[in-house]
Amino acid sequence: MMTQNVERRPEAGRSKESTAFTVLSVAGGVLAAICVVSGVAMLLLKAAGQHVIPLLSQIPLLLLPVAFILLIVALLVAVRRRRLG
Repeated sequence: MMTQNVERRPEAGRSKESTAFTVLSVAGGVLAAICVVSGVAMLLLKAAGQHVIPLLSQIPLLLLPVAFILLIVALLVAVRRRRLG
C-alpha cells in the first residue's frame, strides 16, 4: 500500500485577523514591559532615597491599563479566529 505525501502549503498572505492579533499582542507586551521597567526603576530610586520625577510614577498608571485592554482585545480576536475556523 502506498502512502501519499500531502504537502501543506501555508497561505500566501496572512489574514487580517492574524495580523491584528500579532500587532495587538506585541503592542500590549511592549507597553506592559515599559510599565514594569518604569515601576521597578521608580521603586529602586525611592529605596535609594532619590527624588523620583513625576513622569516616572505616572507611566505605569497610564500605560498599564492600556496594555491590558490591548491584550484583552488580542485574546478576543484569537477566540473569534478560532471559532470561525
